[in-house]
Amino acid sequence: MGSFKGWTGGVSPYGYILNKETKKLELYDEKVLLDKYSEVDIIKMMFDCCAIKKMTCEKIATKLHEMKIPTSTPGKNKIKRKKAKYWSGERVRNLISDETYTGEKIMGKGSGCVNKRTISIPPIVSLEIWEMAQEVKKNNKIISLRNTKREYLLTGKIKCTVCNRSFTGLAYRGLTYYACRKYRMVNVNHHMKCINKAIRADVLEDEVWSDLKTFIDSPIVIKDFLHQRLSEVSEIDTNKELEDINHKLNKIKKKRTKLVKLITAMDNYPEKDINVEIVKIKLEEEELHKKKQYYEDISKKEEFEKRKISEIDKAFELFTGKISSPDFKLKKAIINILVDKIAVHPYDEKENKRLVEIHYSFNKNDFNIIKSSLN
Repeated sequence: MGSFKGWTGGVSPYGYILNKETKKLELYDEKVLLDKYSEVDIIKMMFDCCAIKKMTCEKIATKLHEMKIPTSTPGKNKIKRKKAKYWSGERVRNLISDETYTGEKIMGKGSGCVNKRTISIPPIVSLEIWEMAQEVKKNNKIISLRNTKREYLLTGKIKCTVCNRSFTGLAYRGLTYYACRKYRMVNVNHHMKCINKAIRADVLEDEVWSDLKTFIDSPIVIKDFLHQRLSEVSEIDTNKELEDINHKLNKIKKKRTKLVKLITAMDNYPEKDINVEIVKIKLEEEELHKKKQYYEDISKKEEFEKRKISEIDKAFELFTGKISSPDFKLKKAIINILVDKIAVHPYDEKENKRLVEIHYSFNKNDFNIIKSSLN
């Protein structure tokens, strides 16, 4: 592993700034955040909260929101990149996990690079504090898993229609809910919080399963949907069409080669005629490539339909005799196969209900709507 004194490029890590003359990273300790904090102060605060006060990364993120610490320092880096609008537990976790803050920046780490490079930089925290923080993170994760007393049936399937983030399980005051990640990951009064409120887990799971069971009880309905879609995409002989297109593309290639030879052989070949021929060949080629992409998409869709039918057939063979009283594991397996996503709309206070769309994997162009009266 080689050692290099200078910074090799890219945006400087949070807590550091690049000295343009020496090409080295230096501590960014100017009090530019709210005129009383520097990036170095924020990094030290994060490690103190984690390693010493045993706070979770989510709570540290909330603390930064309450302090109104900006997520990026204005004017620090001129490189244009998407900036986070709020602090998240994930970002705090990534910063605390970075060994850079102990005084060494490893370049090429995790990229498959054989010659990794180490850059020595001024440390912000000691190796002891960094290791303590990693241990606290690990323990907090174990405690979190222990406190998860309930399994959530619809995890990974629910999407928020407001911000397109996933809904995840949440226990609160003896009840369980599904809540949008953006609804729960920021401070309660923060302006970036999603307006889509949490929804009762037991109610949603019961209603989704009830709707799904109408199809499970009549598997022929699902198979009819799939076979109908398959017959629609199978009407076109894609192999023949693609073979014909490739043949035409080869002819165009030969035509272009012939034109080049002709132009080379004739010094006085009219420039106007050359341009006309080139444009004609280009347009013809572009049109054929569009057709080729169209038939390739149909071919992929046909393969998807065949694979889905096979998957559903095997699933129903496996579920036969167990559907009447399925356990959690079986229910989860059925949902993973048959449900594409569940779209949750915001609660309508006037109508005293909210809309939930169930998008089934066997009926892509339509969805069932559940009207839940509970928020």
